[in-house]
Amino acid sequence: MARQAQFSDQICHLCAAGAKETTAHALGGECSLHDPSDLATGNKVRDLIRAQASSHSVYVDHIPLWFPHGNTPDSPFLLAMDAFSNLASYNKLMGGLGYVPSDLHKALGYFGIANRNALIKDIATCVAKAAYDKWRLRCSELVASNSWIAANAQAEALVSAGIG
Repeated sequence: MARQAQFSDQICHLCAAGAKETTAHALGGECSLHDPSDLATGNKVRDLIRAQASSHSVYVDHIPLWFPHGNTPDSPFLLAMDAFSNLASYNKLMGGLGYVPSDLHKALGYFGIANRNALIKDIATCVAKAAYDKWRLRCSELVASNSWIAANAQAEALVSAGIG
């Protein structure tokens, strides 16, 4: 009942935007609650790529990230490659859940990375772990929020009154 009371308006009570609480909002990069952790994940992925790049490493910051990476936009200097364009247009929600577009393999080839499959596995693990941490943060913030406390008290009052 507390959850029903909490989400009766379907508004995210955790971010400043006050947007509708959807999967895309929670995990697809729309909720401002996650901007700092998304930015850190984006930086970590770029650092993983940079560490293994044997060519064009100065352009690692130009690779478009296919998952939520904070409120910092991708570089406007998108390299003229199909793989980079496809990464830029990949569904951020799917990317945020740890799915990796097939074009990442081609994009990593541009940077001269020898063992691309191992790096892709490391990147997917990093992004999936970030999604798990994001969800845990969201749940703990929600339960500690004033709106949850109010919804829980309302549900408790209804149950005590024999309505629930």
